[in-house]
Amino acid sequence: MNSIYTEVRIIRAYEIDFQNELKLNAVFNIMQEAASTHAESMGLGFEDLKKNDLAWFLSWAKIKLGRTAIFGDKIHVTTWPKTKHRLFSIRDFHITDSGDNTIADATTAWLLINTKTKKITDLNSLPENISYQTHMSAVDEYPGKMSMGEDKEPAYSKIIRYTDIDINGHVNNTKYIELILDCFTLDKFRSERIEEATIRFSAESFERDTIHVYVSPAQHGAGQTIEGIHEASKQQSFISTIQWRPKHD
Repeated sequence: MNSIYTEVRIIRAYEIDFQNELKLNAVFNIMQEAASTHAESMGLGFEDLKKNDLAWFLSWAKIKLGRTAIFGDKIHVTTWPKTKHRLFSIRDFHITDSGDNTIADATTAWLLINTKTKKITDLNSLPENISYQTHMSAVDEYPGKMSMGEDKEPAYSKIIRYTDIDINGHVNNTKYIELILDCFTLDKFRSERIEEATIRFSAESFERDTIHVYVSPAQHGAGQTIEGIHEASKQQSFISTIQWRPKHD
């Protein structure tokens, strides 16, 4: 069992935007696929956990972006379990281009859920032990507290449909990234680029759920907060902060 996983892949056409730049939701997809493949090789994949009525749940993610990638670029994706933090299993990612330039560094926190009781389970319930690489870190800091101010503005509402649902029967994590990105106009992406993003996943979403998405006003030199609220329960679905930087500094 290798505690560090690396793969080489090519950026596909559906992973880039209208400017031929790698989309943030595509980065999350790449990370998710690498984590899944690595977990399977460790005996901790979807089917391995399913036998024990267990599943991984992504609680939060913090990602820092470097240079962008374009269609056809070859990238190297490296991921490893970094440490155990309370009930979280922390997994980091380092993504580079063929010239070893950083595309993204990220840290993520995963909880182990009992699929029958829907309760958080101690990591000791895993069918295999995790060999943590505590000497390796892509992003050192954990996300701080995030809150939406009273001056939040409604962006739009989303009804959950077939294409939003994953193998676990709820909204896939990367779909929330799409909700966040869709708060902003093409002109915003023409003039600025996301430098850092943090997201916390608060409550599951299912088919036919309606999520109201809110965004904080843009302030010069400051990040923006995006929040999703379930219409029926009034519960927070997710909250995220995005830091932007001008493209032509």
